[in-house]
Amino acid sequence: MLFILLFIIMYNNKKKICLNIYLYLINNGILL
Repeated sequence: MLFILLFIIMYNNKKKICLNIYLYLINNGILL
């Protein structure tokens, strides 16, 4: 599920892939 959500984020935000993933991980407490 996590990878699916990440894929959707990348697919819908090709110009902000890195930023969106980074913010997503922070918001979910995965990345400290």
